[in-house]
Amino acid sequence: MLVKEVEKKEPQQHKMSEGRHLTGREKDVMTLVAHGLSNKEIAEKLGVSIDTHLTYKKHVFDSLGATSSINAVLLALDQNLLTYEEVTRGLDKSVLSRLSPREIEVLDAMTRKNGEDNSNKKIGKNLSISAETVHDHIAGIYRKTGLNRMQAALVYVEAKKANEEQKPYDPKRDTTASFREIVVYQGR
Repeated sequence: MLVKEVEKKEPQQHKMSEGRHLTGREKDVMTLVAHGLSNKEIAEKLGVSIDTHLTYKKHVFDSLGATSSINAVLLALDQNLLTYEEVTRGLDKSVLSRLSPREIEVLDAMTRKNGEDNSNKKIGKNLSISAETVHDHIAGIYRKTGLNRMQAALVYVEAKKANEEQKPYDPKRDTTASFREIVVYQGR
């Protein structure tokens, strides 16, 4: 009996090569992923088959070393391949004030960019709660904010980034509240 050895892969880099940009179609795909659309919805919007869409998506994920859609979008934002303006335009940042501290913790765990899986099971393990409880918190986030998982994650990350930079949101956008003002009870 032959035993096939599993080749150890070198860890993928989490940064695209210098000067690498998304093609127009890759950027379209990632922008629609960032808006939280399903694979089927993205393929329909682009007028391509689901397989073609998934090929574009896989190429970008592989290039970024991404493990999930949220991870891919956050990495693309970090590398200036997408902008927050493109992916959060029209989203109300003040909805974060409606969330409980635990729901904010769930959002924080969902948006870690360390390449870890951000499934409900993994988030639950990180927060010492069950995957079902994570699911319930995410359902609460949807209900309280009206945002899908991706939108809630992006609004949270943008607010967190603004707080870390100690800058208020651009007054020309949806709100002028800083993350500190939105999530004051967390003591960040």
